[in-house]
Amino acid sequence: MNLIRALCALAVSALCALGIFIQDGRLVALALPAAAWLILGEAGRPELPALRVTRVLDPPLPDEGQPCTVTVTAGNEGGRVELLTLVDLLPKGVAVAEGSPVWTGHLDAGASVAYSYVITIKRGDYRFTALRASSQSPLWGSERSADFPCETRVWIAPAIMAPPQIKAGPESVRPFSGVSGAKRPGQGSEFFGTREYQAGDRLRSINWRAGALWGQDIVNVYEGERAIDAGIILDCRAEAYQSLDQFDDACRAALSCAEGFLDGGNRVAFLRYGAELHWTTPGAGRVQRLKLRASCAAAELGDHAVFERFDHLPINVFPPRSLVILVSPGLRDDLPALRSMRALGYTVALIAILPRQDGQSKDDAQGALAGRIEDLEREVFMTRLVRSGISTLPWNPDRPLSQLRQYGGSR
Repeated sequence: MNLIRALCALAVSALCALGIFIQDGRLVALALPAAAWLILGEAGRPELPALRVTRVLDPPLPDEGQPCTVTVTAGNEGGRVELLTLVDLLPKGVAVAEGSPVWTGHLDAGASVAYSYVITIKRGDYRFTALRASSQSPLWGSERSADFPCETRVWIAPAIMAPPQIKAGPESVRPFSGVSGAKRPGQGSEFFGTREYQAGDRLRSINWRAGALWGQDIVNVYEGERAIDAGIILDCRAEAYQSLDQFDDACRAALSCAEGFLDGGNRVAFLRYGAELHWTTPGAGRVQRLKLRASCAAAELGDHAVFERFDHLPINVFPPRSLVILVSPGLRDDLPALRSMRALGYTVALIAILPRQDGQSKDDAQGALAGRIEDLEREVFMTRLVRSGISTLPWNPDRPLSQLRQYGGSR
């Protein structure tokens, strides 16, 4: 029942109740025409429309905050509909920037209508479920409505930034060249050292001056970068973050690092650790890039008693002696688990997500003292990590990610 019929039914009920209470039949008679209109309207309700609906998003996978045009098309496969209202049911978190998801008008038999509107979407995994169509009778004010399934899924990955330079240990290299920061003697342009000549060495690599000095054939050895296995762990524990914006910054940092290693020809694995464990197996190439973006888009904060600490971290799923990067603000209780990862032979790095500046006044003595204590605790935590052989990269989201400086570890 729409608003007009609901108000009319309320007025009829009020008149009848008042007429009976004061024993005045004129009030009851006054309500009879409206009551008859309501009864005839229920008997003359229009038929449900027979529609064929489609929904198209342009672009199909928009970036975070990028305007996306949604085009809805409805074709009438039944009789003429005098007054038709189409409402595209939007999932939570989708904001309309231009136009409207509602269309109203008439639709002839066999005809179709298409209308568009523009939306902006934040990071997340969204599902557009159905299109709601309502057929209304202009005379009786009655209507019939139905939802026509038209499922469309779209995931919005975090914004990509230039990744930082993270040095990987030489024990984690693979037998392929790549851009990773892991150096090994091989084909390259940077000088590594010299050694005695061996059968099969290229003549242009012979160091004639060193050979004349030492009285034997000496060749130059150059340094080349090798591909590595990199694993990214995104901390999704709600207790580790002060705000949702800080978690969004962590998602952007994790995806940026993952895509940076992919661009260098490396294999990348991804793990979400929080209310649940979501594992993306190691891989490279375009398909792996789409998997990583979908995983970061679906990341949500949560709590679970089992995953409250990193004691149950399935570190063995990462390739042995590979580079493992944890993206998290970091908690003091995480230190033993990170040390255990390092003891197992992994090269461990922590990208510590710092909270954004909230513009707190410097005159607030208590706020300044609390901030100072928090900074000192973080500094002690970072120092312990560095002494344990774990690289730390504190990141203030107000600054570019590419300017991170690596402390400890392989540096």
